[in-house]
Amino acid sequence: MPTQTKSGTGNDVVTLDTPVKVGILKFDCSQCKGEVALKTDAAYDPDVLLLGKKAPYTGTHWLGMRGDTVTRMQIKASGPWTVTVGGLELARIVPGTAPIDGSGDDVLYLTKPAGAAQIVNKGSQYANFMVKVMTDGASGPDLAVNEQGGSYTGTVMFPAPGSENVQLVQIVSDGKWTITPK
Repeated sequence: MPTQTKSGTGNDVVTLDTPVKVGILKFDCSQCKGEVALKTDAAYDPDVLLLGKKAPYTGTHWLGMRGDTVTRMQIKASGPWTVTVGGLELARIVPGTAPIDGSGDDVLYLTKPAGAAQIVNKGSQYANFMVKVMTDGASGPDLAVNEQGGSYTGTVMFPAPGSENVQLVQIVSDGKWTITPK
């Protein structure tokens, strides 16, 4: 899939040159103020960034994990932004054999899929922390963690990958996190 980059300022709707069935989206609104939101015209899970994300914002999300296609995106922002959409190579590729540290929203591509993971998140008091796992053997993402209150510590199961051994992890956080595959 070709990588597509769209830039703008403020609220806008962008049309992708090539529709995306499965891919990764990077959103950079690092000079924005207030709140940001990004939604797509996908039939399932259209809200990539829910209204209320605080700017400045930079993060990575997956697209099309439930069989839908994205052709357009609506951005709500106060300031300049850039959206980059492409294939799975835009995910953060990690071995899946050692602790993975990060912050904010990210997508991990585990080259060695994990059966479980110990997860620690240090987020703000009123934030929602989510971890979703998608494999090539599943029809949709598995919600491994959905915690209100921002901070979380625990070990959760990850679904087994399919024949192509693909395992993606979507993290939604406003803080710092560590995922230790097991």
